[in-house]
Amino acid sequence: MEDIKKYIIDLFINERYESSRFVAFVDADVCDGFNKSDIIEFISFSLDFLDIEKQDKQLSIKLTNKPEPELKSFAYYVPNDHYVYVNCKNRHKLDVFRSLAHELVHYSQDLKGELNDPTQVQSENDGVPIENEANSVAGVIMREYGRKRPEFFG
Repeated sequence: MEDIKKYIIDLFINERYESSRFVAFVDADVCDGFNKSDIIEFISFSLDFLDIEKQDKQLSIKLTNKPEPELKSFAYYVPNDHYVYVNCKNRHKLDVFRSLAHELVHYSQDLKGELNDPTQVQSENDGVPIENEANSVAGVIMREYGRKRPEFFG
């Protein structure tokens, strides 16, 4: 019941963008300083870079300026639920994109079955191969996106 309530609230207070590969819920005020179409373009670019096709269970992405009080990070990915959360409050667009890219790498890892080891996915396990890969590949995605959209990096 709580999930249904959250979905209904999200539907009415957020803008919803949907494609064959993902649905993104973006808080109405999240895009101060950047265009919402840039967000959708970046998500699609990242999924293309990661070679992620349409899945049976659609990826859900939430971009918000209302951080969850218990959250100790700017973003997270929920394995098996295919859910990405990114806190955008007081952050530069490119920092948000880097967090989003990092979590999309985790999504790719999940699809490949690489997140099945609980010691690899606990948030306090910095420096484990799964996190190192997500950090590294997110950096590559940002550099590639910078070549496509140099005006963002000027």
